[in-house]
Amino acid sequence: MKRLISLVLCAVLLLGCMTFAQAETQQDDNVAVDIVLLIDQSGSVWNGGKSGASDPDGLRLDAAQMVIAMLGNNGSRVAYVPFGSQVFANADKQFHEIKSKNDYIDKMSDCEELRGKPGGPNGENGGGTDFAEPLAYAYNLLAKRGADETNQPMIILLTDGVMSFTPDSNNVPVRIKPYYKWSDAKGRFEFEKNGENVRVYSSRGFGGTYFTEDLLKEATYRCRVMEYPVYTVALAADANAEHYHTLKQISNDTGARNASHYLNAPSSSTRISS
Repeated sequence: MKRLISLVLCAVLLLGCMTFAQAETQQDDNVAVDIVLLIDQSGSVWNGGKSGASDPDGLRLDAAQMVIAMLGNNGSRVAYVPFGSQVFANADKQFHEIKSKNDYIDKMSDCEELRGKPGGPNGENGGGTDFAEPLAYAYNLLAKRGADETNQPMIILLTDGVMSFTPDSNNVPVRIKPYYKWSDAKGRFEFEKNGENVRVYSSRGFGGTYFTEDLLKEATYRCRVMEYPVYTVALAADANAEHYHTLKQISNDTGARNASHYLNAPSSSTRISS
């Protein structure tokens, strides 16, 4: 029963996001959309299905599947982007139009493959959570559309919002990986040093050159400039936690305004607030 209630609340939440987007542009409910689904598969979210995880039962996956199921056969498209400490290698490189039953099944199956698994195909889950990189990745997917691709853009971020890396031997939160940086010349985010691995820190308080907090600010700003609204769904045990307010600020800053929602882990009373 608790799971059924959670699913109903997920549906209400996501329908609210999509209805809000249509109202913002004064378009009817048959408008075609391009949705980027950013799905957190980090250890803090899943934790092997054990207690202490923010979403051990995979409600974020149910929510993502509901988004896909609600897309009409009107030219709407979706891109599936799972992430942990970085974007997974099997993330979509382009949008996929939903035209048939098989299209629905294929994309929903992508989401289902995450259930009960610890991470990405190349071990990308290890070492913490970074949703700044996925947000920059989503920006690039939308920005590279052609002039004739006029679907309404939308990004949905499902995460527990705890953006941090596992400390190294010196107790410094850092992750060795490629790092996105904004390119004025290209008008999109590009990997630094041709995609070579660099030391990426969660915040400037630890020194270094590359920081997730800088990338998050830049990606949020670029989404706002291009009018790519980011609808955030926080999966956590405390609606008043700092990470929830971070996600809400992202929604506000990108034009989604108060469209950020909070969904409790099923271990406590499930509710939504904004």
